[in-house]
Amino acid sequence: MNNKISDMLIRIKNASMARHESLELPYSTLAEGLTKLLLKNNYLGSVNVEGQGIDRKIKVELKYKGKRSVITDLKQLSKPGLRRYLKAKEITNLRRRGPGIVVLSTPQGLLTNFEAKAKNTGGEILFEIW
Repeated sequence: MNNKISDMLIRIKNASMARHESLELPYSTLAEGLTKLLLKNNYLGSVNVEGQGIDRKIKVELKYKGKRSVITDLKQLSKPGLRRYLKAKEITNLRRRGPGIVVLSTPQGLLTNFEAKAKNTGGEILFEIW
């Protein structure tokens, strides 16, 4: 997994644990795709891209249920020293902690484990979030 992506995930996790309302992340198309995927799966409140050119930032509003963050924890599964890939048939064998999702980078873009299984495609396992 890209170091920028792991930094982004840790920033989101730390901000939610510290009960911040929002945070700004450096812009990249992969970071924008990941935040929009987390928004679609109800882990974030809103995602907005602000600025133009080199000054672009992604403003993320975190989501809470009462005083508890919706994001309990996340675990990076693929790392620069050890990339983990799954074939489409192996996606059903993923072990998840409770009602979470696993995010994969596939030839069809960033997908959750449920979307990848439905589209019958495999790819690199990036992280799981619950």
